Amino acid sequence: MPNIDREGIFRGEVVEAVMRQPKEGSASSIMGLKIRIEQMLGEHNQWVEWSSYGFEVYADVVIVRKNGELHENGCSQLRDAFGWDGDLDNLPTGRCSFTVKADEYEGKTRYKADWINPYEYVPQGMKAADEATIQSMKATIGPKLRAFFGATKPLNPPKPTTPPSPPPAPGVTPRLQAPPLTLSKPAVRMTQTEAWTKFYNHAKGVRPDWTDQQIVDEFGAILNRHLNGRPTATDEDWGWMGTSGIDEWVPF
Repeated sequence: MPNIDREGIFRGEVVEAVMRQPKEGSASSIMGLKIRIEQMLGEHNQWVEWSSYGFEVYADVVIVRKNGELHENGCSQLRDAFGWDGDLDNLPTGRCSFTVKADEYEGKTRYKADWINPYEYVPQGMKAADEATIQSMKATIGPKLRAFFGATKPLNPPKPTTPPSPPPAPGVTPRLQAPPLTLSKPAVRMTQTEAWTKFYNHAKGVRPDWTDQQIVDEFGAILNRHLNGRPTATDEDWGWMGTSGIDEWVPF
């Protein structure tokens, strides 16, 4: 059967268990498990059937360290997942849940079961401390936190000396076609953004209590009166809005 080709959380059945040593004469002892994959945990913590794919995965669970000391984490995994009692003549069998991780070795990637859990295990989100622990935290570290943040309270930033950038120039829906307007003043050319920026900054200086939407509405009304039905505005029209158009604005 093929070995698993991706990381994830799976369920499966142990089909073989052996004891081995990573090196001859080593004090370390490892239990090797071969697990046939049955399900993969998908979105929203729902198990997806995988039995038909025929994948297998291997796990090396260290039960004795290199220094000869018992590896309690490894032993606990086997006890909690299979109810194993440490009997080397009766190695674990049955079903379990497990996490698969990529294992890089000599430029090659293999996927192995990294942690064994009971079959019913489903990962949960972050677990918050209970109320008693929270109250204990407040009593023990609360004063230290208040002292730290009180001493490092940020200074109020200085107010900017230049006006803020105006919102994007509003789109204006032109009216029906009409004869072009003859400008009474020498033409000044601007882009729409330049005209809007001048109009916006002037309006904010005169009426700082006005909202951006009020300024947008006034800008559009003056522009439509100026275009008098023409469908598009030229650079000269925008120039007029950035100069004479400002003069037409009467903010009551």
